[in-house]
Amino acid sequence: MKPDHPFNQDLLAVLDSEQAYEFLPTQTWMEGGCTLLAMALQQLIPESQLYSVGRLNRGIPDHTVLSVDVEGEPFYLDYDGLHTQFELIQKVKQEWGLVNPELAPSDLQLLDDWGMLDLESSVPALTKLLESKLGPINEDRLSPSWCEDDEPGLAPQ
Repeated sequence: MKPDHPFNQDLLAVLDSEQAYEFLPTQTWMEGGCTLLAMALQQLIPESQLYSVGRLNRGIPDHTVLSVDVEGEPFYLDYDGLHTQFELIQKVKQEWGLVNPELAPSDLQLLDDWGMLDLESSVPALTKLLESKLGPINEDRLSPSWCEDDEPGLAPQ
């Protein structure tokens, strides 16, 4: 997915606000806040599913993303926006230096064991903030076709 997808820009604008960072006492959206973000977005995107990516073969869920079906294809959503599976795996390899990271539906017990549900009580409030700033998030809003237009702008709401 192109980084200039309008939804990615919209999401980043919300998450980089002081209001959003209040949900993260010491973490960032990529380190510690990823599960909170994925769980909040899951409340806004029908038929989405939490996924973990990382050293899953060793029981380590390094990162949580939200899997969404867009035009019949799976995409993965995190702080940086939408990614294909290939893009997400490449990102994890490059940013964290992981070798052969795996991607699979999240095991909530495993996330809890690793302290990745510590901010779960903030899900309703973050969901409310995201909804108020982003509006509805549907398949049309997430469509890759928005990247084909060279004109910048907000994704439709």
